[in-house]
Amino acid sequence: RKVGLVTAKAGDFWRLRYAVLDGEKFSLYKKQGDEACRHSVDLAQCCVVYEGRSWNSDFIRVRIRQGDLNLRVRFETIDEMLSWFPGLQPAAAPPGPRRSLTTWEAGSTAPKQQRGGSFVGLDSSS
Repeated sequence: RKVGLVTAKAGDFWRLRYAVLDGEKFSLYKKQGDEACRHSVDLAQCCVVYEGRSWNSDFIRVRIRQGDLNLRVRFETIDEMLSWFPGLQPAAAPPGPRRSLTTWEAGSTAPKQQRGGSFVGLDSSS
């Protein structure tokens, strides 16, 4: 179980949120102590995509999609990202500026390449 603050975006704006990672369940709350969860996803049942660094900042971004939810979380370092999503493993090439990605669909053992760029994807063996 991991808890702490992350910067997340589920709509138009990035917001600081209290996050809880409990096994495969990743949940966001407006603040610590809130009983009402803002967003919650089962990481085993969703698509997790490493987006790399954005073109206008040094943040590392991860996109989580499950059904209609399109959630983004950003981190300052790869180590910080891996502390929340240890199943994301760097590929041979280092992440480049906002290029796309390789994704691992839930239940899949093989990546699905979307566009060119440097990749990091969900390692299903973790």
